[in-house]
Formats: sequence, structure tokens, C-alpha cells
Amino acid sequence: MNKLNRTITSVFVMALAGTVLFSSANAQFIQDPGRYLKRQDTNSRKSNSDIRPMPTRTISASAAAISEVRPFDFNDSYYSSHGIIPSMINKRYTGSDKGSVTEGVGEKDFSNVRIKETFPLANAKGFLLYYAQLGTVHEGSFVDVPSQKAAGEMAEDFPMYAFPSSSLNSEERQARIGDFGNEYWDLNPLGISILIDVTFTDQAFTKAGGNYLETVLGPNGVAEDGTFRIRTLEEVNDLFLGGYLQKTPRLDEQGRQIYVINRVMRDPQGGAVANDAFLTMIQGRDSKPLSSEMNFQNEFDCLRSTGTWCS
Repeated sequence: MNKLNRTITSVFVMALAGTVLFSSANAQFIQDPGRYLKRQDTNSRKSNSDIRPMPTRTISASAAAISEVRPFDFNDSYYSSHGIIPSMINKRYTGSDKGSVTEGVGEKDFSNVRIKETFPLANAKGFLLYYAQLGTVHEGSFVDVPSQKAAGEMAEDFPMYAFPSSSLNSEERQARIGDFGNEYWDLNPLGISILIDVTFTDQAFTKAGGNYLETVLGPNGVAEDGTFRIRTLEEVNDLFLGGYLQKTPRLDEQGRQIYVINRVMRDPQGGAVANDAFLTMIQGRDSKPLSSEMNFQNEFDCLRSTGTWCS
């Protein structure tokens, strides 16, 4: 728990710094957006041919033993046995809301709530994934379970990066990125992640910064707020080290670190995307999905109708 305690201790300082940086940069963007981004039309760039399905992956025996590939919520017993207090899970689907349905399932660890609402996600290398968010928790939602790694520590091993928008049109400006490889599915039974907000710093809004980002991120296309889309975790880390990005743990209204519990589809083929599933995409100013992320929608439509990738 020492690692978790260090994170919690530093959260407030990081959040304050991130707020100042984001506010200042956002103000510069509003006053003179051309300083930062030469192309601001979110639907003027070509479709994102860089977003592709994951290559075929080897699935462990434990993962292969789970026959239900559609995203069901876990039951309360499963959450409790893995260090989460079920009653403290926020934004949990009920089966009677528009994002989920009630359906019987044969797996002992799942509830009868199947999630229809699906979100796009890029992995560390930029390959597309899909996930259902089962809920959010904070550090007060955890309990110690003997012989198991603490849920909060597990979450720090598999961070999820979100990208707050500088516009008033959307909360986030592009699809999230997850540091998820095979270990995510093999070692993280809850699918829990610490949620990190990624924002541009003042350095990104200088003339030199804008020129550099045009070179590095220009091919990725444009995000919802007119800034460049970030495609890979390598880009996040390189730009962070270069001083162009700020990474800040996301806090709730009480100043507590937010953790997200997700069912990320290891392989969305073969019926993982149900016929009634729908994809919630970031939309541009024209209320349409971003052209730079349209391949998320195209592949999802193929998965839903045929059970396989388009290509």
C-alpha cells in the first residue's frame, strides 16, 4: 500500500498544478488558437488509417476458460473477494437503464446485467480495443484481501489515460489510451485502472511547441477541441518528458483519486459485440464522430453485424 499512499499524498499537489497549467494553456488557445494548431477543422483530416485492430493474440488457459465474452458486470461476491466494497461502486449499470439489459448468464462470477454501452480505446501501441465501464471507485472503496495484491496497487500497474477537452462541447476530446497488454487480462481480474488526465502545458502553446507538435502529432488527425489527437502511449510519455503534456490523477468532487473498473474485450470477435450493443464516441462540433477516429465506429459495425473485423 506504500505506493498507493504516495500516489494519494501527491494527488492534491499534482491536481493543483495540472489545473493551473490547463487553465493557462486553455486561455491561450481561446485567445489565439493559431499559435498552437494550424488545422482546427475536426472533420477536415483524412480518416485514421493508423487505427487498426489488434494482431492475433495468444490467450491464456484461464482466460480461455471464460466462455462468456460479452461484457457482463461482476456480481457482488466477486467484487468483495477482490477487495472492492460493492455498495461503493459509482456509475454501475442496473439492467434497466439505456446502457444495459438484464439477461441470464452461466458464469458464476457475473451478475445478470449485460452492458450494451461500449467505448473505444487504444492500447499502448495505438491498436483499437473496446470496453464497457462497469463503474468507478475511490480509495475508500478498497478492503484488504489476504494473499491478494491490493486493488489500488493493481490499478496503478494498468493506468488508463483520458484527455479532457478544452471546449464546452465535450468532457473529453478523444478516445482514451490504456496501458494494456496480455498481463492486463492475466493478472488484473477486476480490470481496474487508475485514471490519469492528460492535458497540454504552456510549452505546447509556444510557436516552437506548436511546430514540434505539428510534426509529431499532425499525422494523427485532430481531436474534438481542435488540438492534435494523441495515438500511442509512447507519444504520451515522450511529450510528457519533453514538457508538452501534464499527467494528473483524476479526482472526484471530494478530492479523492478515481479508479475505473472496465471489461476490456480481449478479442471483440466471435460475438463479444452483441447485436444490441452501441458505441459511444467522442463527437465533433458537427455532432458527428471525429473523422480521425471513424475507424473505431467502422470496425465496431462490422463486429456487431458479422462477428469479425472488417478487414
